[in-house]
Amino acid sequence: MSDDTVQISVCELLRFFDERPTDSKGHATAIVSVCGEDLGCGLLKHYFEARDASVKVDVRPEPCTTGKQKGPRLDRWVRVTGASELGAPDVLFQVEVKNWSAHAIGGRELRRDPTAEEIADYKKERWTREWGDKEWGDAEGIKTPSLMKVVERMAPPPGLAHLHVETMACMWTALHPTGAAECLFSVPLPEMQRRDFARVWFFSMSSYLRSLTDERIRIYMPDATKRMGWLDQLFRS
Repeated sequence: MSDDTVQISVCELLRFFDERPTDSKGHATAIVSVCGEDLGCGLLKHYFEARDASVKVDVRPEPCTTGKQKGPRLDRWVRVTGASELGAPDVLFQVEVKNWSAHAIGGRELRRDPTAEEIADYKKERWTREWGDKEWGDAEGIKTPSLMKVVERMAPPPGLAHLHVETMACMWTALHPTGAAECLFSVPLPEMQRRDFARVWFFSMSSYLRSLTDERIRIYMPDATKRMGWLDQLFRS
């Protein structure tokens, strides 16, 4: 078993980030700073590999930047090999992780056991906060300024420039244009936002966790394991 993996509680993650328990106030930002990016990419890796043992996911350590000193940067490179749903046998995703949850400004709580109608309505409402026609006339598109950087092409890591590149927003919140159960989906970008990509992929961590039947799963979180190791050495209760 890899030292870079962590066992997570599905129920407790949903309770903390979606239900916003009273004693969690003031702690979400700190927890996200320690493990937020790893949580998103670890769940994305688990999603692909748990569904098909032949699929391989490589969460890359290289920085996801344009290759310039200044400019936008995303959180991770994630290579997915063998996933038929992606339309290419070997895809390199440039991934931006957004851990926006019930704790965020404008956040909205979601019970762990909502009705089918409640969760569908929630997903559609959350979707319209990120995607709509506010800035783009009749064409829908990304509304949140801090998410716009996903449409910028980053410079692939050395040796991987030959791969087909797609862009992805890996979100905590449960969201979907029609309220459907799927946690991974793509939408076409409007012409005005098609700088380097024709579409953008979305992955919802909350939606994926809600689809699981296991109480606990083990996911790849290399940076988080090191940080938690340091915290354990530095501070003991």
